[in-house]
Amino acid sequence: LESRWDDAIKYYNTALRYSRWLGNRDNIAEISNNIANVYLLSGQLYRAALYSQISTIIRKRLEIQDKLGNSYRILGMINWRIGNTYECRGYWHLARQCYASRPSDLAIIDQYDGYIYYRIGDTDRGYRVRKQIPGFGEKVPDVQSFPLLEKAIQNLERSDRQDELASTYNILSRAYRRDNDFDKAERSAEKALLLSRNMPYRKAEAYLSMAMLYYRWGRRDWHKGDETQALQKFEKVRDYFREGFPIAQERQLIDLISVFNGVMGNVEYALGEAYPEENGHYEAAFRYYVQECLAAARTKELRFERALNEIVADRLARTPLNLAMQFANMLTDESAWINAGLERQYHTLVHEVDGIKQFLGVPASDEIKAMDQRFNQYMR
Repeated sequence: LESRWDDAIKYYNTALRYSRWLGNRDNIAEISNNIANVYLLSGQLYRAALYSQISTIIRKRLEIQDKLGNSYRILGMINWRIGNTYECRGYWHLARQCYASRPSDLAIIDQYDGYIYYRIGDTDRGYRVRKQIPGFGEKVPDVQSFPLLEKAIQNLERSDRQDELASTYNILSRAYRRDNDFDKAERSAEKALLLSRNMPYRKAEAYLSMAMLYYRWGRRDWHKGDETQALQKFEKVRDYFREGFPIAQERQLIDLISVFNGVMGNVEYALGEAYPEENGHYEAAFRYYVQECLAAARTKELRFERALNEIVADRLARTPLNLAMQFANMLTDESAWINAGLERQYHTLVHEVDGIKQFLGVPASDEIKAMDQRFNQYMR
């Protein structure tokens, strides 16, 4: 299905019409869930949620537990992508109950739960989720992400589910990277890459994990004063970008395209700070950041907000003043955003950048007022 989302939706809709005509509710639920998955993979999250809810409602009425678990799993993934961790884990808890007698599917839920604890910062230490997510409930036990991920790997290896196994190793690598255990992170990412040779999405994802790992590793080497090792790590980031980015671009994997551009921007920005006399690094960084923002705006609000926070509030504010204004204008080049149909996101971006301009001592221009007026007209 990768990169041919429209074709997949067209064929699934044809099958859905026939199933409705035949009155086959089980098929309607199955096809609706498949459509939800395609919309999820292509980043159209609200459509994904609609079809997933249809599938869930039908399967609850039919009381087909294992298939209902699949619907809950997709709903959890949708909420994960939106950034709603609380709702996400609630759906995965329901999926776990449906999968009670299916070890390989339970392994996938273990993988997801491990990723949740990784996201909220619990890797090896462990703490109660209710302290981090208000209202989650009093009966949530202490859980650590590493044991869950390792348990998932054991079960997935027995069931020979290569795609999910590659994904789990990839998540494990991120968890180790967060704990600054770069050697273990490298080994896990290499396993993910080895398993994903014939799976384009997983392959691009694994290359991205390697790139992000070596960026973080290189930054640590730099702060320790080992310039040679840091530069070698940054060169590995470039290598993995050259391997993985074309796959993401060819397959139109927008979420990965955004992060690939972000990590390359970070490398160039780090080099710009290290070698301020070489202005080309800063310019290259912001060219990558522009592409990161454009791609992030096409995926999900959470990713776009993170990109804005990192690029505008941190990178732009730290850039030498003589360059900052040039790059602020590069970020807010209206044509790229309007041509992509991202008027609302562009409006948010310009206001963020204008705030930084004022912080840097540049008075706000009348352009903001004019843009606000155009935006309000567009929204009406």
